[in-house]
Amino acid sequence: MRYLKDFIQDDLNKNKMVLLAGPRQVGKTTFSFDFLDGISKYDVKEDHPGYLNWDIPTKRKVILSESLPDVNTLVLDEIHKNKDWRNYLKGLYDLHKSRLKILVTGSAKLDFYRRGGDSLQGRYFFYRLHPLSPCEIQDYDGIDRLLEYGGFPEPYYENDKRFWLRWQNLRQKRLIEEDLIYLETIKDLSQIEVLMTVLPSRVGSLPPFRNLQKTTVFRAIWQS
Repeated sequence: MRYLKDFIQDDLNKNKMVLLAGPRQVGKTTFSFDFLDGISKYDVKEDHPGYLNWDIPTKRKVILSESLPDVNTLVLDEIHKNKDWRNYLKGLYDLHKSRLKILVTGSAKLDFYRRGGDSLQGRYFFYRLHPLSPCEIQDYDGIDRLLEYGGFPEPYYENDKRFWLRWQNLRQKRLIEEDLIYLETIKDLSQIEVLMTVLPSRVGSLPPFRNLQKTTVFRAIWQS
């Protein structure tokens, strides 16, 4: 059980909408399934009617329709890719807050976009899910693995060096080609790849902020 579960469940029970952000592949979607009733009945958890992912065409149709599934908890994943997502959530919450628990998940750009307006003010609480930490692992073998592969759940539990290297490459590619293009118009992605390659070796040093002209892109990478 992830460390935020009790806090999020308590807010949902108090009729507050919850926004859950965090780095790509930190385990937000898997974690969100813990809040859906009867999830164990589904071999493919994404088939649960209470899980609506904007990236899945059939689920997107349900989101855009006026009929909601008959569930107690609704998980909306990647909904911020909808241009009018704030107004959608505002209307959804105002109409159904007394009967429906609403959990909204997304990557770092959910945190970035939510700062652009206050139409949801007072309707939600925001949480950020971090990678696995020593407090969550609580055993010596797990700490060694954490130091070796980091706290992202998939490579941590896989415990395989080759898998970890391939996973890192794929994650970096998706971060650049899928996440950053939603935030900023970038003409030369190769320069961003260079920046991401150089950053780890500069941990602990003073960043040359004067040379960082694309501040939006830098902030998005830093948060992710």
